[in-house]
Amino acid sequence: MLIPIKHENMSARRWPVITLALIAINTAVFLFTMSAIDDEAPALGEVKSHILMLAALHPELKMQPESQRLVDGFKESHPEQWKHVQSPYRDIIDAYDAKIKMMEDTSKLQDEMDSLNQQYSKAFGLVAQRAVCICAGAS
Repeated sequence: MLIPIKHENMSARRWPVITLALIAINTAVFLFTMSAIDDEAPALGEVKSHILMLAALHPELKMQPESQRLVDGFKESHPEQWKHVQSPYRDIIDAYDAKIKMMEDTSKLQDEMDSLNQQYSKAFGLVAQRAVCICAGAS
């Protein structure tokens, strides 16, 4: 990034106020956007872990393409952890895991997966949209 100090043929000898203002505005928008993404990260992580737990225990459930990519990527990069999560005899991870293990109705399980897919797609779309805004603002 270049910060304009002066120009070679600067006859008016005044500061480039508009350029400096644009740099300040872009910096403020970038910092605000980054803090918003950081605030949403824990909730997104929780949704991801719930999708993984539900997909491991009930592979017959249908998922959106974004969620399927998440599960496939986790299977490839962490095969031992995936086997552990799939095991019906493992210890309960959290309250959500206990709730899912007690559910037996396939339609309720699918409704839960659909709800998680919707939350993940919404969060995934917002993060992608903000990333595009940040890239567009930086250029």
